[in-house]
Amino acid sequence: SWGEKTSEAWFNSGASPMPFEPISGAFFEHGMAAPSSVARVGTSFIWLASSAEGEGMVMQSSGFQPTRISTHAVEQAICTYAAIADAVAFTYQDDGHIFYVLNFPTAKATWVFDQTTGLWHERGTWDTTLIVFDAWRPQYHATMWTKHLVGDRKTGAIFHMSSLFYKDVNAQGIRRVRRAPHLSSEERRMFYNKLQVDMDVGEGLTTGQGSDPQVMLRVSDDGGRTWGSERWASAGKIGEYKTRVIWFRLGSARDRVFEVSVSDPIPWRLVGAYLDVLPGLY
Repeated sequence: SWGEKTSEAWFNSGASPMPFEPISGAFFEHGMAAPSSVARVGTSFIWLASSAEGEGMVMQSSGFQPTRISTHAVEQAICTYAAIADAVAFTYQDDGHIFYVLNFPTAKATWVFDQTTGLWHERGTWDTTLIVFDAWRPQYHATMWTKHLVGDRKTGAIFHMSSLFYKDVNAQGIRRVRRAPHLSSEERRMFYNKLQVDMDVGEGLTTGQGSDPQVMLRVSDDGGRTWGSERWASAGKIGEYKTRVIWFRLGSARDRVFEVSVSDPIPWRLVGAYLDVLPGLY
C-alpha cells in the first residue's frame, strides 16, 4: 500500500469484516510520487518514489524493503522536470532483457531501466518538425499472441513493437544517438588523430533510404554545451562487410564529448569505439 510519503505491506488475514491487515514491521519511508509509475517485474515492483526528504528516486521492492535503482544522473534529470506526478510506466521483456519504461509526458522525456544489465538509457520519438525528441509515444503495453502491443499516448492507436522493426509509430524515422562521457586529462590539450566505431556493417538496403547508410559524428569542446558540424561516414552498402566506420584528423581539445547518431531504417548494432589520442604537454 503506497502513500504519498510512506508505504507499508498488507496481507489477507481472512478476518471479518476487513480481511486485509498490515504486516508487522513491513513499513518503509518511501511513498509514490506518481501513481501510474508503478509496474511489476517478476515478484517485485518498481516505482517513482517520494519521501519526507524529497522525491525523484526510482525504487524497486526487495522483499519488504525498497532498493534505489536510479543513478545520480537520472535523478538530476528528473529533478529538473516541471511535473513528474503524471509519469506513466510499463515493463516488458525482449531478447532476454527486462525493461522498465518511465514516461514523463509533460517533461517530454522517457527513461528506461534495463534490469538485466542494471543500466539506464533514454528513449524518445523524434519530432522532425521541431528537430527535438518528444517523450516516447508507446505508453501502455500488453503481451498477446507472442507480440508486444503498445498504446500510442497521443492517438490511442495500438502498434506492434519489435526490435526487428526499424521505424517508429506511424512509420516515422528513428534517430538513434550515442554520446560518450567527457574526455579530459587534467585540463591538458589532447590531440585526436582517429576515431573508429565498431559496429555491424554492410547491412544496407537494396534501394532508397538506407541503401548507403550513414553514421553522423559531432563533437563538443565545451562539455556538451555547443556542437560542431556533422561529419558523415558510411556504414557500408549491402554486403560490404569489411567497411570501417572511421574519422581522421579530429583536432584537439581540453574537454571533449563525442556523439554519433544514425537514422537510416536498417539494423544498427554498435559494439564499441576505438580512439587514437595523444596528450599534450599543457
